[in-house]
Amino acid sequence: MEPHNTTALKLLTEETEQHQERRSTGRKILIQEVDEDAQDEDRQKQDVSEGESGIMGNTHKTPSCSNLQTDGPNGLTDISSDDTQAGAPPPGHAHLKNEENTLLENREEKHTRAAAEFERLKDEGSGLFRSGCYQDAAERYTECLQLKPHECAVYTNRALCYIKLQCFTEARQDCDSALQLQPTNKKAFYRRALANKGLKDYLACRSDLQQVLRLDASVTEAEQLLMEVTHLMKDRHPSGARRSVHITEVDDEDDDDDEDEDEDEDQVSSADGRSIIPQPCNAYEFGQALNAARSQDDLLTCAELLRSVASDRLPRFMGSQLDAHTLSFITRALNTHLLHTHPELVYTHLQQLHNTHRLTMVLMMLGRDERSQLSQLFQNLRSVQTEAFSQNDITNLANKYL
Repeated sequence: MEPHNTTALKLLTEETEQHQERRSTGRKILIQEVDEDAQDEDRQKQDVSEGESGIMGNTHKTPSCSNLQTDGPNGLTDISSDDTQAGAPPPGHAHLKNEENTLLENREEKHTRAAAEFERLKDEGSGLFRSGCYQDAAERYTECLQLKPHECAVYTNRALCYIKLQCFTEARQDCDSALQLQPTNKKAFYRRALANKGLKDYLACRSDLQQVLRLDASVTEAEQLLMEVTHLMKDRHPSGARRSVHITEVDDEDDDDDEDEDEDEDQVSSADGRSIIPQPCNAYEFGQALNAARSQDDLLTCAELLRSVASDRLPRFMGSQLDAHTLSFITRALNTHLLHTHPELVYTHLQQLHNTHRLTMVLMMLGRDERSQLSQLFQNLRSVQTEAFSQNDITNLANKYL
């Protein structure tokens, strides 16, 4: 032992100091651990006292767990409830769906109300028309068109009101609108013919009436009006011709009108025939003139052509060109333009036309409409009072055609 060895004492002192520093550090660590253990024990006691709430997480999740306890009896139930709510549609979606349903219901209700109002106004218009209140009826139909602007019947009804009120331009416009909606509406054609007659547009009137008879040959009103318009056209043409030639002798013309009225009418008929077609001398000329009239569906020209030909020459002139369409065209011309003025000629034409060698085959090819036109022609012939033929003669002749 060397108690006075300074070197050894110095080393011992340093070692002792280092050892004390290590022990001091260890205590600090131990003290820290003891504190954490105490905190853990406190937490465990708190968890035990609070029941199952501590099972779901650590200290960082404690606030959310307390919130779950506040919302429900336990945390597990509340979380399941939240998961269920997450799968449901958002409340805004249901609100939009309800709005759509409401809009659809409102639209249907509005449509129903409009339909009921339309029927009410239409019935009122019909009642007012029957009472002779044409202006009020037209106003009701106008209100109908504001609700349903594509109703063809309303246009034709209002057109008739305008005709009664002599508003012919408005009536023709309504008929035009109706025909745009229904191009084969015979009522619209007939009422437009009335409007054109009121406007003194006899050519357009005749065209509309011919269209009516093409659609339905049994419309007697159209036949009668066509006869009237044909006479009006004949009366208009001679006066126009005289004025153009004798413009300086207008007063003299007025004096001569009554004297030469019957003569003028006959001259006009023949003049019209010569101006449109010459009197045919053979089958070729007759066929050319007939085809020209048929291509334009000009019944008046066809009637003048038939009037210029003797009945006994008709079978030879028809030759091999007779077909179902040509026979139908001739039938309409006879019925609408010659029957009321020359019934005897119509009868003899039908007698001779039956001798055409192609007629039997043509009659077999006639459709329902063509047969109806023939039937109407013979029915009109029966109503004629003449000594040229009897009712029995008409029946026998009709049996050959029908």
